Amino acid sequence: MKRKTATQKLLKLFLVVIGVILMGFNARAQWILNEGFEGGAIPSDWTVLDLNNDNMKWSAYNYGANAYSGNWVATADSYTANNNDWLITPQLSISEGDVFTFYARAWFGTENLNVKLSTTGIAVANFTVTLQAITGLGTGWTQFTYDLSDYAGQQVYLAFHWVMNTYGIVVDDIKVGQPEAVDAGAASITSPWKYPLVNQAVIPAGTIKNYGVSDMDVEIPATFQIRDDAFEVVYESTAIHTGILAPEETAPLEFEEWTPTTTGLYQARLFTNLSEDSNQVNDTITFDFQVVEHQGTGGPDAQGYEWISSLVEGGPEYNWIDISETGTSAIMYNVNTFSGDDNFSEPISIGFDFPFYGLAQAEYHVDINGELLFGSANFWYKPFPGNGWDSDGNPFGYHKPIPGYTQMPNLVAVFWDDLMADEGTGDIFFQSFGEAPNRYHVIQWNNLRFVAGNGGSPTLQFQVILHENGEIVMQYKNVDNGQTGSNIPHVFGQFATVGIQNQTADAGLAYLRPDVQNNQYFGPVPPGNLIQNEMAIKFFVGADLFEPQFTHTEVWNTFEQSMNLTATFTDVSGIASDTLYYNHGDGWQALTHTSFEEPNIYHYALTDLPKGVTVAYYFIAHDQAGNRGEYRKEETEDYAFKVLPTADTRVLLASPGTRPGFSDYQSNEYNKYVMALDEAGVAYDFYNWAAYETYRFPDEYSIIISYSPNAVSNQVHDTLSLALMTFMDMGTEANPKNVFMAADNMASAAHSLPNNSPLRKLYSAYFRGGYQVQPNPPIFGGGDGIGGPNHTGYSNGSIIGVAGSPIGSEGVELPVYSNSPDVIYPREAPEMYHGEINNPLIVPSTGFKFHAGPINGDAYSKGQASAIWLNNLIYKSFFMSFDLSQFTNDSDINTMIAEALVWFGVDDPVNYVITATAEPQEGGLVEGSGTYPEGSTVTLVASPNAGYSFVEWTEDGEVVSTETTYSFIAAADRDLTAHFLLEEYVIDVTVDPAEGGTAEGAGTYTAGSTVSLLAIPNEGYEFVEWKEGEEVVSTETTYSFAAEADRSLAAHFQLQQFNIEVSIEPEEGGTISGAGTYTWGETAVLTATPADNFIFVNWEEDGVEISTDVEISFDVSSDRSLVAHFQSTVSTGEIPEAFNIRIYPNPASHLLTIELEQAMTHMEVYNLAGSLIARETIEGQLHLSLDVSGFIPGSYIIRFVSSRGEVSWQKLLIAR
Repeated sequence: MKRKTATQKLLKLFLVVIGVILMGFNARAQWILNEGFEGGAIPSDWTVLDLNNDNMKWSAYNYGANAYSGNWVATADSYTANNNDWLITPQLSISEGDVFTFYARAWFGTENLNVKLSTTGIAVANFTVTLQAITGLGTGWTQFTYDLSDYAGQQVYLAFHWVMNTYGIVVDDIKVGQPEAVDAGAASITSPWKYPLVNQAVIPAGTIKNYGVSDMDVEIPATFQIRDDAFEVVYESTAIHTGILAPEETAPLEFEEWTPTTTGLYQARLFTNLSEDSNQVNDTITFDFQVVEHQGTGGPDAQGYEWISSLVEGGPEYNWIDISETGTSAIMYNVNTFSGDDNFSEPISIGFDFPFYGLAQAEYHVDINGELLFGSANFWYKPFPGNGWDSDGNPFGYHKPIPGYTQMPNLVAVFWDDLMADEGTGDIFFQSFGEAPNRYHVIQWNNLRFVAGNGGSPTLQFQVILHENGEIVMQYKNVDNGQTGSNIPHVFGQFATVGIQNQTADAGLAYLRPDVQNNQYFGPVPPGNLIQNEMAIKFFVGADLFEPQFTHTEVWNTFEQSMNLTATFTDVSGIASDTLYYNHGDGWQALTHTSFEEPNIYHYALTDLPKGVTVAYYFIAHDQAGNRGEYRKEETEDYAFKVLPTADTRVLLASPGTRPGFSDYQSNEYNKYVMALDEAGVAYDFYNWAAYETYRFPDEYSIIISYSPNAVSNQVHDTLSLALMTFMDMGTEANPKNVFMAADNMASAAHSLPNNSPLRKLYSAYFRGGYQVQPNPPIFGGGDGIGGPNHTGYSNGSIIGVAGSPIGSEGVELPVYSNSPDVIYPREAPEMYHGEINNPLIVPSTGFKFHAGPINGDAYSKGQASAIWLNNLIYKSFFMSFDLSQFTNDSDINTMIAEALVWFGVDDPVNYVITATAEPQEGGLVEGSGTYPEGSTVTLVASPNAGYSFVEWTEDGEVVSTETTYSFIAAADRDLTAHFLLEEYVIDVTVDPAEGGTAEGAGTYTAGSTVSLLAIPNEGYEFVEWKEGEEVVSTETTYSFAAEADRSLAAHFQLQQFNIEVSIEPEEGGTISGAGTYTWGETAVLTATPADNFIFVNWEEDGVEISTDVEISFDVSSDRSLVAHFQSTVSTGEIPEAFNIRIYPNPASHLLTIELEQAMTHMEVYNLAGSLIARETIEGQLHLSLDVSGFIPGSYIIRFVSSRGEVSWQKLLIAR
């Protein structure tokens, strides 16, 4: 924070001149120590103690306008609370009346400061006197004064012992001596300020001060000079103060107007000219400032956006729209608690689609800190009421320039600084106005304050207006609330960012921003664009002369034969067309997007890509304004990916990624592997295992060289572990699968994981390594085998080869420079995995051991394993706990990889095991199984057994041939199955007649299986027989037989026959017709004919009367036996006593009266021929009449039936 500027050089020249001038004065100053640190360093006769040895100690610092006087101060800062920092004056001879005075403040927050005195020396123990233990010192300058008269005649040292509370302490103007009785001097320069505008008049002003101890009642002349960067005086004016000026009192002075006409660096100088002044040292103060030019217009950016301010012609008119009384609080919107510091609001609807960099925005989040973000892609926002919802704002507007701040997509920065809204005073309001298409939405920050600094008032007011046509107008009512005292100035936007940027942060405009480099503030950029009260800035889209904005994440090599490429195109005038051009060896092909995802994501699905090809591609897009964009990886380089594996390539380099966002993004490891593989002269493919959520290493590879510089427990490493384990399990003794793995931290990451962790299983069950932290020296493991647990950072050391290891040579050291290689050990596979792995009892061996290091020349874990190797028969593995980049010599890396390739048999001929089996085993014979050299012809033959036929050859469930002889070229282990099938017979069944019933059991049957047919008759039918052709084969409903041939059988049914029998009671009573045999469903008609002197009574079945009609009919569905009852008409005049029935008159002619003493159910009238003439229901009646006027004269019989079934007869005569 000590970069020299032109103003500092100018100040040095000025101090030299002033020093020469002061040499001519008869200085009457009585200060024996007067230090303001304007020399730019702690004076050499002062003492600085950094007792906590953090190299953060008292030093001089150019504090600029924040210094109490001049520009320089003494300061100390620290990031930890255990600081012990002292600033000690030179030895001083104290006289009667001497005082010790200084000014102090905190950087920010509050600080504590002990003011000490020693009469013996500068050792900390000598400072036995505490003049004051200052606590809670704030950020405003405070003067402290102590009377040293008690130490008159003694030699003393004075000390500042800082005790950190927040961050840092600042002191200035340290003086020891006699206060002057008459001492007038300059106190401050209040105008011009740091950045006056060129050609804009200013009134120079400042204050003078009575530094003495007595009232001053004299004219005090003061002169104001302004010098340019050549130190030439360009302005001078004198003013005189009159009246009484009390001790420590200041008085303002104004001078003649000055209008700067040239931009550049200037220095203002205010000095007093009092002849009787006893101290000229404080007579003069200076202030460096810069005359700047306002940039009233800006842009266009990469999408055509521009700005214009209200300070230039054609700019927007300042027209404040106050919504503080009518708007809705954004801070309280959809939450229940006011949070006014670093807080993004909940999503707020604009009320219309607002066009912003070619995308329609419907909502935004607004931050206390003076900015808003459109849409939902807000990295900072945490929804209410989740954790952190009330502190999710972003005060770091200075973090990166605009555009380019990728963590702030769709940004509108109105006055982006670290701001605070105090509940009850400050707030943010929003409100929408107007009708389509001229609607607008206002967001107003109202009565806020800066977080840093002190004093002032919460009166910051600014707003942004979002117009439906896409224009953005920012208005500033007040940006100077009077706060001062912070390390960095904030008023007028000196630390604010004002601007906009698009969703991808590659297009935007910064109207104003702070220049911060290496955490040091150098001022606003451009300074002429500092915000003024009652000004406005408009951002708008000018002419669209620019190609569409484009983003694309380059894809990696893939094992799949398809790829989905994704790009975004954005343009203020809209996208007219988009095209992907790709080429995998057959010429360039064009493809428009295959799907689209809102708001601007274009997908291109490539399918049926051949294995082994390199696919080159680029994009072209046109906007609605006719601009064309062509997008490649580089100007002359296309994007590309490869479809793996490449033909005849057995080696795969598996990397965690070599681009930003992946762990080897600087290619530190990748470059070493490429160097070694190229040196070995082998063909190899490259695959980024960290780029895909799922994948499977193809069987075409026999060797995988894999690495991970930071093997931690996460989903990415679990997926890699599963893929490597699957790959190794694909190995056979004839063709083992081999893995070289270098992974610092894998052992330590895996050892604490549960047994079901894929990373743990890979390391402990497949590599068969162990890790267990132990005291020094670690018996089985540890986190840094070279430096040990107490040695942080990198260490020089070595590992040494072990006898029998396939990589490395016994006793040969390999130098390394490493920071955390795990100490590991070879071990058996844990028993819980034995059922899941191959050859679990094979134990690995040590490959390398730790040897040299920083512990008296030895490695901390000298003699312990740093690499292990395993020959599992179906795979070989070599695991190392070092990253290859940690080896000092590239030649050692080359040798290591070359020896691994030899051990893995990179040049060995490849044999493949071909296995052929029969399904079912008894179905036939297969020939041709065995081991075949790569490229040889394999011929498999399937021969079916008797009763079977060959169907097909399959592999992994897929049909590969339907011929009994199948030939192919050996290119991989294959397991094939010949499928045979028993002969099958079709059993066909019909029904005759169709409505007679159903039959079950028809279908296809394998030879010799049992067929069981079942005939089920429908209602009214009965089964007759099974027939095959004209031959009856069974009369049982169930017919079973062995399937030996195709057969066609018929189930025959017939209608059922039923007998209808009728008897006569009495036999002489009459005759009946209709009895006999009927088929099911046929209608039977029975008729009863009475004999002479008999009448028919009823039909009866099973003792129950079913009808009194002479003729009845019914559908036949069963055998039936009925009785026809007749009654003699002879001697029926006798009426039983019990009935006591009276009928009269008898004979009757027209109306017959009947009286009953017993209830009857009905009565019937018959003629003598037995025919029923009339029937009346008389239920419950004892007295009734019968109209017989329609009866033919003659004799009749009346039949009465009681409720108990008793019958009585009465004779009736009709006469006229």
